[in-house]
Amino acid sequence: MIQPPCKIPYRPRWTVVVASGVFFAVCALVIAEEAATNDRGLILEGIFRFSPHGATVFYWVLAGLSALFVLAALFLAVGAAQHRPVSATRVRCGDLATRLSSDKT
Repeated sequence: MIQPPCKIPYRPRWTVVVASGVFFAVCALVIAEEAATNDRGLILEGIFRFSPHGATVFYWVLAGLSALFVLAALFLAVGAAQHRPVSATRVRCGDLATRLSSDKT
């Protein structure tokens, strides 16, 4: 009989989530400041050439993407705060799943 694939929930450590959130928040602030005060064009590796307006848009897009990573870190932090231990009846993946779930706590 074929067993269904084992599902082990992903639970990152809260320190990693907070550190990544802080890192991307700083990135978003620095890049947003660059976008707000930009008055020059941008050349990336000689391949992409942006006018001053295009460079400003590019910086705002990078700042927005960094802000999205901050939101993702917030959602992960909230999810980690609401963490409920996996009950023994739900673990059907053998010793590996049991060992992994006990290592994270």
